[in-house]
Amino acid sequence: MKKLVIAALLATGSLALFSCNNGAYDADPNVNGSPLNPLNPSESGVSVYLGTMKANINGTPTLFAPAYYVEDEFGKGVVGYRVDDKQFQHTIRFTIYDFKNTKEFSYSVMYTYLDTSKHSLDSFFTYGPHSSTGAFTLTMNGNEEGNLRGNFSGNLAKLKPTENLQDVIKITNGEYYVPKK
Repeated sequence: MKKLVIAALLATGSLALFSCNNGAYDADPNVNGSPLNPLNPSESGVSVYLGTMKANINGTPTLFAPAYYVEDEFGKGVVGYRVDDKQFQHTIRFTIYDFKNTKEFSYSVMYTYLDTSKHSLDSFFTYGPHSSTGAFTLTMNGNEEGNLRGNFSGNLAKLKPTENLQDVIKITNGEYYVPKK
């Protein structure tokens, strides 16, 4: 009987260690400061978690985390690091400037990675909605509680280490939801 009681206490104690904790995603729309719930994108408007970005890079689904933005006198700098990179070798950056509201702003986009075969840092870039490689679109769908969210897609041309407008990275289905750091 004593062994049965001890076993029951141990089982109860181990269950207490595994409580249901949803972290920051309490999905309570009535509470200020509650991040949007990506598990129900039709209601929240996001399908990525706070602090992440996702996109198809040349057709490959890619997740960027951590992702965040910083703000200074020049604008908002959004950055995301590709998941599972040991040294953050693939990075996407947006610079949002001349910000008036979520529909009126200017931007530039840069994607960089370390080319280990050539030992060089390759940079692909666009300035504004159009480049010589076609259109690039960055939208801002909201900035609730200071967190930026939106979509991005388009082509980025290689500018570094040597400019080559024929070498293009195609980004589709991009989405970001980033906190201020």
